[in-house]
Amino acid sequence: DTLRDHGEYEDTLFIAIGDHGDGLGEHPGFFGHGSMTPYEGLVHVPCIVRTPSGVSGARIEEQVSLVDLYPTITDLATDGECDEVSREQTQGNSFAPAVDGDDIDGSDYVYASAKNEERELMYRMIRSNSRKHISITPFSEDREIDRTTGDQSTPKAEERSSAPSTLLHLPKTLYQKFQQWDNRMIWQIARHPEYYLRVYNRIHRDHDGYLFELTADPEEQQNLREKRPEEFAHWHSQLTDFTEDAHKLRDHLGTETDDFEMGEDLKDRLAQL
Repeated sequence: DTLRDHGEYEDTLFIAIGDHGDGLGEHPGFFGHGSMTPYEGLVHVPCIVRTPSGVSGARIEEQVSLVDLYPTITDLATDGECDEVSREQTQGNSFAPAVDGDDIDGSDYVYASAKNEERELMYRMIRSNSRKHISITPFSEDREIDRTTGDQSTPKAEERSSAPSTLLHLPKTLYQKFQQWDNRMIWQIARHPEYYLRVYNRIHRDHDGYLFELTADPEEQQNLREKRPEEFAHWHSQLTDFTEDAHKLRDHLGTETDDFEMGEDLKDRLAQL
């Protein structure tokens, strides 16, 4: 209404988008969001776009990502005349044509990551329309990929002598909750210790990662890592490539912005905002 009152409504681009979803118990022990395995319930979010010309009503079946928003907005705001330099500052791909109902190729892969400080684990995810791979790495072993083997420098579960055992992790969690004065969680663990044992047993068992076939298993219940080792290795390689590209882009942008100075015009515009 405010935009209409000021005569700006017809010149405004609206995008309503979710930054994350929530786990509702589809996987044992996963409720809420944040420092959790990036299952679909957390990463598959809404994206609704209305351009000044209106809403097409079309639903895009191709895969897009939050990182695609920047090039999409710049394309829509400049009628596709976005400076090529700005396109080099993101791993995203514009889906502007789809907003007007045209076909797009979509992204072959999309990426997400999460860090669990309490459990000292790093989660990285890459997915296509039909497959999804999740890598889980302890902080102490979260180092560069060994390109000679195409695998991550992460020992197998039986080799991780420093990893806490399932039985030891329950009292450790209780102690942490006591420190945080989370009486509700302490009461839940005390009432259902066998449930939390199953949860942590599953988490430890799957430290080596996941491979899901989303078309046949949309709820991500069947880990195909051991049944399809070659396919698992392929997806792990794709994840490695994406991560390396992200590091290169970060380093490139870092060198470009170190000497940035804010001009008076930009200061005035920010002050007005």
